[in-house]
Amino acid sequence: IHDMNGTALTDPTAFSQFWGLTPEIIRSSPPVSGAFISDPKCYYDAATARFFITELEMATNPATGAFEAPSAVLIAVSPADDPTGIWKVYMLDTTDPTGAGCPCFGDQPLIGADANGFYVSTNEYSISSLDFNGAQVYAIDKVALAAGSPANVVAINAGAIATPDPGGIWYSIQP
Repeated sequence: IHDMNGTALTDPTAFSQFWGLTPEIIRSSPPVSGAFISDPKCYYDAATARFFITELEMATNPATGAFEAPSAVLIAVSPADDPTGIWKVYMLDTTDPTGAGCPCFGDQPLIGADANGFYVSTNEYSISSLDFNGAQVYAIDKVALAAGSPANVVAINAGAIATPDPGGIWYSIQP
């Protein structure tokens, strides 16, 4: 974490350590794979004076590193407008066990917010075939997240909603 002048306020921290995960690769003999994480995003919300961070997480086979279920979007919320404190971490399960080719994962999480909610969208892909099923949108109670409380989540399968072009499906929705 750096201040507005670029001065480091904390030591560097690996995201796997920030999230409380094992390292992505443990360089032992033989190597061991931990959870795969990708696509971090950060958002400062002036209304709640909180920072929000998200990142995709996928389980891997420890011996081979191959992707497997479950998957999640990890969400962290700063305790105040000072991001150097201890963050509250949440896990939003994005493993769809019922869609075509699933279990699936939510790729490329995008984030946004308004007065009431914190929103995450993902692109759902089959873990085994990487077939695309469409976009998912998750609406989360922002005030509850900022308070460190369990938050209500409403999931919308936007891939099931018709697009203006014939036969199209929604992808990469920016909340």
